[in-house]
Amino acid sequence: MHPARSMTAALCLPAALATDGSAQSLSYVLVRQRTANEPAYAKTNGVYNLIIETDGQQCTARFPRLRQNERELGGTDEYFVRFPASCALTPAKLARSKILISTGSSDAWLPRSFLVAAYYGLQPLKLVDTTWPATQWFSRDAGDVSAPNTARPTWELPRWVSPPETPGLPRQEICMTARTPDGWIRTDLLYDAAACGGGPAVCANTTVVTQYRDLPVGSELLILPNQPVPAGWTVTVASVPVNEFVDVRGRIRCVTELVRIKRVQ
Repeated sequence: MHPARSMTAALCLPAALATDGSAQSLSYVLVRQRTANEPAYAKTNGVYNLIIETDGQQCTARFPRLRQNERELGGTDEYFVRFPASCALTPAKLARSKILISTGSSDAWLPRSFLVAAYYGLQPLKLVDTTWPATQWFSRDAGDVSAPNTARPTWELPRWVSPPETPGLPRQEICMTARTPDGWIRTDLLYDAAACGGGPAVCANTTVVTQYRDLPVGSELLILPNQPVPAGWTVTVASVPVNEFVDVRGRIRCVTELVRIKRVQ
């Protein structure tokens, strides 16, 4: 067995990412973006806009300035972008919208990943959750990068689609300090105030384990990093960004990246 890649520190979101969005008044759009670790010129000081396009009509809002240096190598930036009420961005409208990011800068920028979620009060609607291709740069100057890279001032972000899950997988929650049972693997990381001693909300005290032993060849799982990959399984995606949440029981997810593995024998 070989270890999955290391994970990054968690940034706990205030609410569960849901799809109903019963409240119709958009509070803000959360954008969490990460800049690539390399090359050295992947960072930028450019100004960026978030665009939501519905039925050919665009609504644009500028990213607010943060206190720290933004879009630095390997850095994570989190923005609360607010659109004018005249945009009327209801959940139904967002469900058929395109999400774009644009810049007027010629200082090229290469992101690593994007998370975008629209908040209606405390009810979020996840729109984007994706890693970003290492050849697609943001810049108004196409000559900023050389082939096979491409620079554009505006890129559309791929919409999030809930990944399929293998039905009926046995799962259970155990304390972080407990031994993982044979034939099981750790697949999520939680803080649960009602379990494992509770105490202050410091991620994490509970882990979810999933039984993998009897899964057929071709099965896929998302697992926690920093643990052995079982024999007969291989890593297919080393870093899958996921979202922290607070569920109806008040449990907080305490991980931002998982590893996708597949059974090959």
